[in-house]
Amino acid sequence: MFKLRIGDYRVIYSFDDDFITIHQVDHRRDIYSD
Repeated sequence: MFKLRIGDYRVIYSFDDDFITIHQVDHRRDIYSD
């Protein structure tokens, strides 16, 4: 999985041969709260 930073938001995604799967889009305070 990979993380993309867009301002204060983070996008967690992965990709296979033909697909990009977005797992989560959230504010950074919520992504790192676990």
